[in-house]
Amino acid sequence: KNNYIMSMFLNDDKLSVVYCDITTGELNLCHLDGGLESNFADLLNRVMPSQVIGNAKAKIFYNDLPILRFGVYPRFEEYFDYAYDTAKATANIEKQFGENAVNVFELKANKLDIPAIGGLLEYLQETQKRSLKNISKITKVKNNQFMVIDMNTRRNLELVESIRERKKYGSLFWVLDMTKTSLGGRKFRSMFDQPLQSATQINERLDAVEELSKNLILRDRLSESLSNIKDIERISGKIAYGNILPKDLIMLKTSLAQLPEIRDLIANTKAKKLVSTAENLVDFGEIVSLLENAIIENPPALIKEGGYIKEGFNEELDQLRHARQIAKLECEKLEEFEREQTGIKNLKIHSNSVFGYYIEVTKSQIDLVPFRYQRKQTTTNGERYITEELKNIEDKILNAEDRKIELEQKLFEEIRNILLTNISPLQQTARQIANLDALLSLAIVANENNYIKPEIN
Repeated sequence: KNNYIMSMFLNDDKLSVVYCDITTGELNLCHLDGGLESNFADLLNRVMPSQVIGNAKAKIFYNDLPILRFGVYPRFEEYFDYAYDTAKATANIEKQFGENAVNVFELKANKLDIPAIGGLLEYLQETQKRSLKNISKITKVKNNQFMVIDMNTRRNLELVESIRERKKYGSLFWVLDMTKTSLGGRKFRSMFDQPLQSATQINERLDAVEELSKNLILRDRLSESLSNIKDIERISGKIAYGNILPKDLIMLKTSLAQLPEIRDLIANTKAKKLVSTAENLVDFGEIVSLLENAIIENPPALIKEGGYIKEGFNEELDQLRHARQIAKLECEKLEEFEREQTGIKNLKIHSNSVFGYYIEVTKSQIDLVPFRYQRKQTTTNGERYITEELKNIEDKILNAEDRKIELEQKLFEEIRNILLTNISPLQQTARQIANLDALLSLAIVANENNYIKPEIN
């Protein structure tokens, strides 16, 4: 399910509420005017945030709510007044969404909306200390677009968890959830938490489920493709935060590679929701090619260790990787040269992790060692030396190792910057896949259990 933080701003018996999942970039705004207690209680039950912050008046209102006796809601955290100042809040909104954001998202209609949003952004900037680029839009939610279900009713109907064990197993959600993806599972859960009240929207959903339920081949092929899609929403969040790992990029590549087939599968469908999904799936062919050429299939866990950029992606990196092999050949040539110059026939060049590179001479041949040799270590059987030529080879290898890791990190950062410019299309595609997965789940269960399409008037 989504992990929401909620921000409340209460003033003059009016309330604006913002709730955001920073891992997916979803940010919703709801303005309540009249019937605050019942309307907010319904919103709280639908969203079930993990954390609630707000101004001092909102704290008094929140703590007086009768539903808090259930003990399932988070404690209220009062946040600084300055964060909810209109000028400060406006500056935060413009910084996050652009200079014209107040007009674009029509935030002047309710004067409490700007402080509620700006206060949350201030809190996130203070606590996260990193980019919030994946939070790119504000979605306005009307409280009356969803059915009001109080906490007792939710529990007794066992919509998303059983009464006794408070687990998914045994709930209605458990019966109907056949989603193939994490993002589809979150969307499906939100459909239970927020049942629609619009007959038009309900029928559009039912039409899509009906078309999928009547087409076995389409269902099976969609199920197969969706099973290969990872959590694009949360991967997008990692790209924005700068904590993306090579293995995440492999998952992203695998996921995006499924999109052309999914689009082709639903291209000829008739239901409005399926047609809309096909039209809104973005082509990420160039991104897939980039990741295919750049990242090895089973990369190491950590970036700092290197070894995740493919051979052939960058010529300089390939040369640095071959530095050790080149050095080995140089050592062999130097070894042959030194034998001829000194007359020490059993002279050998070795290396280890402690002493680096050295020329090894046995005790019986020490008299032949020239003055240009610098003693490095004495052993039981002889002496170890270093020369300027050998030191140059050693430095070349050590520098190549450091430079190799630096270059890999630089290349990885360049790839991340390319992906950063695609955050919005990635999120759009993730929403389409989540909707499709949820609809497919309903179609699969309807077919297996012989469910009948209801008529909604």
